[in-house]
Amino acid sequence: MTEILIHNKQYYKFLGKDINMISLIKLDTEDGKVVAHQDRWDKKPLWDRETVKAPLVGHVIEATRRASMLATHALMRFGKDP
Repeated sequence: MTEILIHNKQYYKFLGKDINMISLIKLDTEDGKVVAHQDRWDKKPLWDRETVKAPLVGHVIEATRRASMLATHALMRFGKDP
């Protein structure tokens, strides 16, 4: 298994204010295919049941993230080309 780390900096200007977003993208690959993907904002892992103090809160955060992903997927017609 190979680990690929991508350090990403994005610069935005919103309402005259400069916004700098720093993230770390971690990809685990096996036989040339991505088998795991993690986004880390400010190089810290996203909140989930393992990274918060109250696991119940982590479960709610994960469920919200999954629901958002499914809604986006449905709005994009499940990846079907026109």
